[in-house]
Amino acid sequence: MRPPETPGLLIAMIAVLGLGLFVAFGLGFGGFGMAHFLGYLMIAIAVGAFGLLRRRR
Repeated sequence: MRPPETPGLLIAMIAVLGLGLFVAFGLGFGGFGMAHFLGYLMIAIAVGAFGLLRRRR
Protein backbone atom coordinates (compact mmCIF):
# COMPACT_ATOMS: atom_id res chain seq x y z
CA MET A 1 0.00 0.00 0.00
CA ARG A 2 1.73 3.14 -1.22
CA PRO A 3 0.68 6.59 0.04
CA PRO A 4 -0.11 9.25 -2.57
CA GLU A 5 2.85 11.34 -3.64
CA THR A 6 2.93 14.56 -1.63
CA PRO A 7 6.23 16.37 -2.24
CA GLY A 8 5.65 18.98 0.47
CA LEU A 9 4.98 16.36 3.14
CA LEU A 10 7.93 14.27 1.97
CA ILE A 11 10.26 17.28 2.10
CA ALA A 12 8.99 18.23 5.56
CA MET A 13 9.51 14.70 6.93
CA ILE A 14 13.03 14.52 5.43
CA ALA A 15 13.83 17.94 6.93
CA VAL A 16 12.67 16.82 10.40
CA LEU A 17 14.60 13.56 10.01
CA GLY A 18 17.73 15.45 8.98
CA LEU A 19 17.36 17.83 11.92
CA GLY A 20 16.96 14.90 14.31
CA LEU A 21 20.01 13.13 12.88
CA PHE A 22 22.04 16.36 13.10
CA VAL A 23 21.08 16.85 16.76
CA ALA A 24 21.69 13.20 17.66
CA PHE A 25 25.00 12.59 15.87
CA GLY A 26 26.36 15.94 14.62
CA LEU A 27 26.28 17.72 17.97
CA GLY A 28 27.05 14.53 19.92
CA PHE A 29 24.66 14.82 22.86
CA GLY A 30 24.77 11.05 23.29
CA GLY A 31 21.65 9.54 24.87
CA PHE A 32 19.98 12.95 25.24
CA GLY A 33 20.37 13.67 21.52
CA MET A 34 19.14 10.18 20.59
CA ALA A 35 16.05 10.63 22.75
CA HIS A 36 15.29 13.89 20.96
CA PHE A 37 15.88 12.23 17.58
CA LEU A 38 13.42 9.44 18.39
CA GLY A 39 10.91 11.98 19.68
CA TYR A 40 11.15 14.08 16.51
CA LEU A 41 10.90 10.93 14.37
CA MET A 42 7.72 9.83 16.17
CA ILE A 43 6.22 13.32 15.82
CA ALA A 44 7.12 13.41 12.10
CA ILE A 45 5.49 10.00 11.51
CA ALA A 46 2.37 10.98 13.47
CA VAL A 47 1.99 14.32 11.65
CA GLY A 48 2.62 12.66 8.28
CA ALA A 49 0.07 9.91 8.89
CA PHE A 50 -2.48 12.45 10.16
CA GLY A 51 -1.95 14.63 7.09
CA LEU A 52 -2.37 11.68 4.72
CA LEU A 53 -5.56 10.55 6.47
CA ARG A 54 -7.06 14.06 6.35
CA ARG A 55 -6.15 14.46 2.69
CA ARG A 56 -7.88 11.21 1.68
CA ARG A 57 -11.27 12.16 3.14
